[in-house]
Amino acid sequence: MVRHLASTAITLASLLLIYDPFCLLDTAHAKRYPARTQWLKLYGVGHQVIESISNFRALRSLVLAFIEDDLDEGVFYHAMRQRRTIERYYSYLARNPTKKQTFKRKWVVKSYLLKWYLANPASVVQKLTGKWTKSINKRLQKRHAHKHNVILSQENQ
Repeated sequence: MVRHLASTAITLASLLLIYDPFCLLDTAHAKRYPARTQWLKLYGVGHQVIESISNFRALRSLVLAFIEDDLDEGVFYHAMRQRRTIERYYSYLARNPTKKQTFKRKWVVKSYLLKWYLANPASVVQKLTGKWTKSINKRLQKRHAHKHNVILSQENQ
């Protein structure tokens, strides 16, 4: 009974689904939703659609437009062109998510990624220092845990 009510509520609701068609898992999930769903495609950001929209400061206006039932697809797709301003877009495409890129396409994507890195050196440094800090902290925690386990095992002997 509960399952039936939940599925009825879902089919009566108006849904907005934003996904990256290059992400095969997201595409498979998107196809499972009912016909009343409005599908919007955001290519080249992978599974991080909301984070990417937030990074180029379009999330708030998107949510407000949806709430007010005033979402214009043309405006959405024009705003989503801003994804070219974030590193995630180029790095995701450089990984060749569909495994269908030609050699020339791979070269074009990697050249745009390089241009992005050269235009945003502070972001590159910030990303690297963040990764290094995370790695160092992980290693220190692992080392501390190992020492703690050695001390406990010596006490139990």
